[in-house]
Amino acid sequence: MKILGILASPREEKSNTSYLLKKILSSAEKEGCHTQYIELCSLKIEFCRYCEFCHKNIMVCPIKDDAFPLLDKILKNDAIVFASSVYVNHITGYLKTFLDRSSILFTASGF
Repeated sequence: MKILGILASPREEKSNTSYLLKKILSSAEKEGCHTQYIELCSLKIEFCRYCEFCHKNIMVCPIKDDAFPLLDKILKNDAIVFASSVYVNHITGYLKTFLDRSSILFTASGF
């Protein structure tokens, strides 16, 4: 099984969120899983412009950044673990921005 861990904390390695995500991935590796760890704040992901281009042209986006390569990695894994700090009772802006850009996954899968 392949598991992708995506950290959404702006504190990166210094965060408790990173520590917990790494513990989860380490436990999965002990069970024989292949894991990968990615920090969202190290990627260049722009805001969705809601042009709906990706909904009309499946898996194509006019914004050229790191969002679609990450979406491609997600599709190649069996499980994804999102780890986010909580600020003002919500996920971080890094994760919210990425989730906005990932709506194409739901469109492509028929949701």
